[in-house]
Amino acid sequence: MPTADRKLRVFLCHSSQDKPIVRELYQKLAAEGWIDPWLDEEKLLPGQDWDMEIEKTVEAADAVIVCLSNKNLCKNNFRFLMKRTEKRVE
Repeated sequence: MPTADRKLRVFLCHSSQDKPIVRELYQKLAAEGWIDPWLDEEKLLPGQDWDMEIEKTVEAADAVIVCLSNKNLCKNNFRFLMKRTEKRVE
């Protein structure tokens, strides 16, 4: 959990098709000052293992925000992300 020394770590689960609106959410959360949101295009570095980094980040997150839309409910990548976050909830 967050403390005075550490920000609240929030993973943003989303479909790439929803990136523009999720990017806005990321910026608003980051502007709060006490929240450290995680967005792939901001936090992943070139050459990093996407799957491994997502898994580590979800495990370390204090909260997961799942951004749902009609664009992502049928996507395989989104289903993969949802399975990752479900493991965290269990």
